[in-house]
Amino acid sequence: NNSLYENAIEIFETAALIECNEIKWKLMIASCYRRMRNFERAIHIYDQILRVAAHENDEPIQLKCLQYLCTIMKQIEHPQLNQYQSQLDSLQNSNDMQLTSSSVVAAAAANLQHTQPSQNFTQQQQSMTLSHLNQNNDNDDDREEEQDWAEVDIDDELLPS
Repeated sequence: NNSLYENAIEIFETAALIECNEIKWKLMIASCYRRMRNFERAIHIYDQILRVAAHENDEPIQLKCLQYLCTIMKQIEHPQLNQYQSQLDSLQNSNDMQLTSSSVVAAAAANLQHTQPSQNFTQQQQSMTLSHLNQNNDNDDDREEEQDWAEVDIDDELLPS
């Protein structure tokens, strides 16, 4: 089974050389090491990707790397788990706040466009905004569940088509 991953790593490394700006190849390499249970090598690669993504402000990639790092580190009881978990929590909170402010701005813009909005429309906007805020609160309760491997699986969406 490991030989399959080793062959895949060679292919992904070649692809990473050809398309050096495509982060997906490095993610696939890290995924192979993770699946081979070579966690230290996987951590090293995810950490490198995380640094590049942070430098480029690529929050979706940062989020996925942090999810993988936290899950692996929790599994092997790595001493840096708390550091990465705090970065993950901070990024998730930042994204939640951005979504909330986007909803409020969208609702305000909708109200400005319609000088006399119908009561039904206003109630829908309020309901949508409250629903979004409630979802953000629910996200806090679901954070523990997000550590499950199923929640951080990115491999399939990275496969070339």
